[in-house]
Amino acid sequence: MNIENLWAVEYSNDQGCFHCATLGEIVKNNRFALARHDSHGFYIIGICGTYEECGEVMNQWIKSGYAYHYSAVK
Repeated sequence: MNIENLWAVEYSNDQGCFHCATLGEIVKNNRFALARHDSHGFYIIGICGTYEECGEVMNQWIKSGYAYHYSAVK
């Protein structure tokens, strides 16, 4: 399995939102930081096998009150 094709859920401290992208896209755009509380911009909070699983992860975080909304790139 090519890990660049795995989906990841990112969270933005600055924007208060989630984002869903492949690991390949995240690395290509230098957005790679693993849940560091001091990071700005997006950081990864979960790795998913499919795009749909990312949606489930983001919805659970939103229901818990950790973010306001999310965007997804497919």
